[in-house]
Amino acid sequence: MFRAIVVSLSLLVPFVPSAGFAQAATGESAAVRLQDALRLSDVLAIMREEGTQSGQELRQEMFPATSGRRWDATLARVYDDASMQHMLDAALADAALPDDAAQEALEFFSSELGQRVVRLELEARHRLLDDAQEDLARLAASDLQQSDPDRFALLQELVTANDLVEMNISGAMNSSLAFYRGMISGGAFPDGIAEGEILDDVWSQEPAIRADTETWVYPYLVTAYSDLSDADLRSYVQFSQSGAGQAMNQWLFESYDQVFARISEILGRETARHMAGQDI
Repeated sequence: MFRAIVVSLSLLVPFVPSAGFAQAATGESAAVRLQDALRLSDVLAIMREEGTQSGQELRQEMFPATSGRRWDATLARVYDDASMQHMLDAALADAALPDDAAQEALEFFSSELGQRVVRLELEARHRLLDDAQEDLARLAASDLQQSDPDRFALLQELVTANDLVEMNISGAMNSSLAFYRGMISGGAFPDGIAEGEILDDVWSQEPAIRADTETWVYPYLVTAYSDLSDADLRSYVQFSQSGAGQAMNQWLFESYDQVFARISEILGRETARHMAGQDI
């Protein structure tokens, strides 16, 4: 019937401050200091831009006759910075990263390599907001797979270590289900709709979501890490495979999954209201 508008959840690690940050603010827990070190608000800013772009595509697909200005105002409310930050803070607290894992992750991302990794990741996310840049990244990924299979294998190890494909698929499907529920609460199905029908439609999206995820992940990784040596990339893979890396990855995915399921539900409700021509 439709696909929910969701934001990619892969590699949600933004720009990190100076190496001395891990020793600062010693009165706070390691998990709180890690949140500050990761600058998660910067990631939210990118996701807000990604979500707004996707929201515009949604309007063109589902209610193109609706005033663009009116929908812009709706998207601004849905992707409000303060609201998103509040949701993320609550989700991160609920997910509860153990102190020892948080401390180890904080030390890694405060290192010189960690700072370069997160800077490159954030820059790549910005770059791939442009469709032309994403097309170039896909070509680069295809070329790398052929020309340097050992390097490409390192990227595959990173994908496996962080379970990027499956976690993205799970997050996207959860958001799709939440979008449906939002549309129901917004009155999009006045005659009602069975839960089984909703679940069937969400599951029918899985192949397309998988294809989209697999198409996006490797171009993103190739773009992000092009300036890292094989040795640096191997160090990052090893951290991702460690207990701390696994715990941090799960913590971030669970937290962002909660945030974007909630945002998708709100977006679904507002979509239903726009389709019905209701004032908001």
